[in-house]
Amino acid sequence: MIKELLYWIKELLKSFFTFKWDRLSYDWTNFYWYLKYGYAYSAIADMDHYLVKRISEMLKQFNEHVIGYPDGMTYESFIKDLKELQRICETVSSDKFEDLKWQTQIHLKNRIENLLKKYLFHLWL
Repeated sequence: MIKELLYWIKELLKSFFTFKWDRLSYDWTNFYWYLKYGYAYSAIADMDHYLVKRISEMLKQFNEHVIGYPDGMTYESFIKDLKELQRICETVSSDKFEDLKWQTQIHLKNRIENLLKKYLFHLWL
């Protein structure tokens, strides 16, 4: 959160000191929303990207600290699926995602959807 807060402060100051007055209002709104709600105004405009990026970051930590797994499956298969979900989320939230073929993009998005449907309520320590 500190890193993101510093990012919005930097954007706000950059707009101010480079005399980009037309952008200053937008950067101020993002900064204010981040302080008030914990996410920036721009996250609303691109919510899917924001959530996938957050899930990817959280899964890195979750995979290191997870101690349980859902009933009816093995620990190894649970971790394997979570690592796949993390990898796909990293790909989807990266710049190289736009360079992939349309069918590949759809396949990756569907895979995220299916894995989240399967494990969303099992993502606890």
